[in-house]
Amino acid sequence: MNNFQEKQNEQRLKISPPWLITESSLKETKDNQKEWHITIVFPRGSKIRNKDGQILPIESRSFKTWRHIDIDKHRCYIHCNVPQVKMADGKVQLADVPWARRQSQFSWDFEYEVMKQIKRGNAFKKIATHYGKNEVVVRAIFNNWMKLAYTNDKIDTRLSAIGLYELIIPHKNKHITLLIDLKNERVLKAIEHIGNEALQDCQKYLEAKGISSLQIKHISGPLSFEQMKNIKNYFPNTTYHVDKLYIEQELNHAIEKAMKQEYHQDKHPVKYYALLTKPLSSLRKNQQSKLVDLLTKFPNIERAYKTKQEFDKLWVQSSSVEAQNFLEGWCRTVLATPVLKPFKEIAETVIQISPSIINFKEHPTRLDAMGKIHNNTLKAISRTKNFSNSENTIAMIYFCCGKLTMPYTPTIR
Repeated sequence: MNNFQEKQNEQRLKISPPWLITESSLKETKDNQKEWHITIVFPRGSKIRNKDGQILPIESRSFKTWRHIDIDKHRCYIHCNVPQVKMADGKVQLADVPWARRQSQFSWDFEYEVMKQIKRGNAFKKIATHYGKNEVVVRAIFNNWMKLAYTNDKIDTRLSAIGLYELIIPHKNKHITLLIDLKNERVLKAIEHIGNEALQDCQKYLEAKGISSLQIKHISGPLSFEQMKNIKNYFPNTTYHVDKLYIEQELNHAIEKAMKQEYHQDKHPVKYYALLTKPLSSLRKNQQSKLVDLLTKFPNIERAYKTKQEFDKLWVQSSSVEAQNFLEGWCRTVLATPVLKPFKEIAETVIQISPSIINFKEHPTRLDAMGKIHNNTLKAISRTKNFSNSENTIAMIYFCCGKLTMPYTPTIR
């Protein structure tokens, strides 16, 4: 290794006195593979200080090895006789080293490369195979980084609009509620409760972060009627808004029911459920042709499809009065038309909660924020379906939807 490479390693590993690199050598292994080995020393007589600047006595030393990023396509390892220091409480522990996380067997740079692979969407198993490690090791690196990132995360102190989104982790059959910052479109907290318990936990979490419940002016999300009644008990100054995502999901369920009514006559429509959930203009030409053929063959499904598309005009109404009049007209049409039975329950619900639907005009939020979180959450759940516990899935949700700042960035890339 030349002087330039050694200097790069010092910068990359954040080596500074009293830590010194004493040797960098390329060695051949028993199976004729070559490996780089970097030896770092902490010279005797050097001092270690704590955060307060106090000198910590060195009791002994312990030899440790860390896997580092590959150099010239060869594996690289760091070796050091790390001092064991006596803490203020009398306990003896290894001193922190600048090139690796505490209790890790890998350098910061190695773990950073692993996290980069995860961010690209690579499977944990594939990453583990690439580095010659067990998948459990990759999961451990991921979980530790997410814990550090989440612990150091800061919430916008001006937070006033939040979203609540309940979901099930299918492979664990676990119900959780996501607390969402609507303005910044990020998940703040995954709460392992639903219903009123989730509202209470949200209030406690925000207050622990220094955000008063009185500061929250707007809440959006698919809440139950019971939660709607009790929301003022936890957030007194808030206005509740039924999120667009929730309405879209309910309308899609109604489309599905309309299709099932035709199912006994013909199995054909079930194949095209995805087409029926989208506007005709957003489909490709071949998809448009299939949808038109389907709607021509099944008049009841055509009526249901047009009813759903008609509801989407709500979001472009210019005022709350127009939105209210539109909703009332839509509900009257649905309730008076027998073939629209799948939409009847939605219309009855809409009549009861219409103020919470139309108030998006007075309290605008990003209507698509919950939809983006929903899509990213589904990706997170899909990526962790083979994991053994729900903590991995929650960590992946933070990774995909939390917009967290990672605990380390390399000095040289």
